[in-house]
Amino acid sequence: FMIEIGGVRTLYTGDYSLEEDRHLVPAEIPKLSPEVLIMESTYGTQKHEARDVREALFTSTVERVVQRGGRCLIPVFALGRAQELLLILDEYWQERQDLRHVPVYYASKLASRALRVYQTYVNMMNLHVQRQMDVANPFRFAHIRNMAGGVDDLDDSGAAVVLASPGMLQSGVSRQLFERWCQDPRNGVVIAGYSVEGTLAKKLMSEPEEVTALDGRTLARRCTVVSISFSAHTDYKQNSDFVEATSPANVVLVHGEKNEMMRFKNQLVQQASKWPAEKRPTVSAPELGQPVLMRFPRDRRVQVCARPDDFVDDDLPTNRRLKPGVLVSKNLRGAFYADDELAESSELTVADLEQRLHLKLSRAAADALLDLLSQTFLDVRAVDGGWLVCGVVRATLADDRALELR
Repeated sequence: FMIEIGGVRTLYTGDYSLEEDRHLVPAEIPKLSPEVLIMESTYGTQKHEARDVREALFTSTVERVVQRGGRCLIPVFALGRAQELLLILDEYWQERQDLRHVPVYYASKLASRALRVYQTYVNMMNLHVQRQMDVANPFRFAHIRNMAGGVDDLDDSGAAVVLASPGMLQSGVSRQLFERWCQDPRNGVVIAGYSVEGTLAKKLMSEPEEVTALDGRTLARRCTVVSISFSAHTDYKQNSDFVEATSPANVVLVHGEKNEMMRFKNQLVQQASKWPAEKRPTVSAPELGQPVLMRFPRDRRVQVCARPDDFVDDDLPTNRRLKPGVLVSKNLRGAFYADDELAESSELTVADLEQRLHLKLSRAAADALLDLLSQTFLDVRAVDGGWLVCGVVRATLADDRALELR
């Protein structure tokens, strides 16, 4: 989302992707360039494979596991990736009649509740899903069922596929099933999302020979482990394309592992050095709690609150037709009120106050002051006995060379 405070636009990406997936539309590129872009850097300088390549690898990996009689565990986050992978598997099972005897389950109460939202608001999905609605609701799966009874009620005597949360295998149903299946070489685990350092999912990507169960037991890891990224987080190419498209003055990297963020920062700075000078942003990768100093050109914007005819004076050039008023600043916003609009339109109390200033000047000094006034203010006009500045301040030069301002 983008916010603007004091004329400075700040864009915060959150978790985003410029790539359309099975059900969600890609992130939009805003038309306005922000002064500050705060963006995720989860994958650092890594680049995702093409979506069709990932889908083919995913379905073929799952198929190999179940064809050898094994159980395939897919740890997923409850929202987003779970629904995408369910759509892929349901479509693949529909195409492959020889696999339909293999049950596919999803084990997540939150994912189950989320599916009802997806089924209700299909009109907010991408065109791929909306076109499928002409035939049937794609989120009413034909070959996938909810594992409502929990792990103890699961019949896993034969081949099966289970999508279970949480995605990093730290606890919950996915961890229970992993500890139950990891010692059988027929079984397999597909890591389909992002894994944080220190989690079991991240450790499994290095294919250790042993793992430690939650109760402290040491378990042999004989199941296969394959990592295929369907993460909702963008990769380096999408991030750098987004920076170039939005042309921010400053980029602040967040939501990433320290080393990956620094690699991202260095590569982005190197890439931006080839861009036109006016498009090169400053790039920061601050640690938690570290302040980031940025400088912005002052941009004062004022909303004029008055009738159009209050600001027209035919005796002045077009660029100087502005009658006296008051600039009111509140909550970092300015509003300019004509004098006769103050009482009616603003919250200010209106009163008349006259102030006089007498200056004893030489003729040369008086002439120099009047010349300075003409250079400083757009509206300085000669009137009887003196000059009128902006229609408000009258300057009068007496015979004794005393200048009166009131």
